[in-house]
Amino acid sequence: MAVERDLATTVKNCTASLQELRDEVVAWEKKQRAFERQVRAAESACKSGVAATPPQREGDGGSSNATEAGNEPAESFFDAAKRKTLLLGKEHRQLQATNKALKKRLEASMSDYRSVRELKHAYRDLEVRKAEVARVNEKLRAANRWMKQCTWEGDERAVVDSDGGVA
Repeated sequence: MAVERDLATTVKNCTASLQELRDEVVAWEKKQRAFERQVRAAESACKSGVAATPPQREGDGGSSNATEAGNEPAESFFDAAKRKTLLLGKEHRQLQATNKALKKRLEASMSDYRSVRELKHAYRDLEVRKAEVARVNEKLRAANRWMKQCTWEGDERAVVDSDGGVA
């Protein structure tokens, strides 16, 4: 009974853990797809030359300030794009590593689940064999009791024969 209860608890825990890992894998795959969409959007923005520059402030310096402001946002956009690309690349590598780790955990859980299922079948087979052995054991005990009784009755007759003088 305790083994069955432990087996049921283990199966329940493995099933819950497996579902949790599947949910995590789905969540990470969604994050990875969102990340890949952002990377494609950033790459297409860089290729098309569309610069998302912040609105320029009107300065007191006149035309020299406007010239500096005109050059500076273009450089800062490319620096920002480069920085964002590096950040996205780093995040992508982290997502891939996490995805790989989750897949390993999922595979381990699936392996554990399969092992538990195999153990469950083996346990069922052992229970059947145990019942068969119990039946055979009971038959042998009955035969043993009968043989002891026959032996005891035979010894009793021999004692009576030796006391009565009749051999």
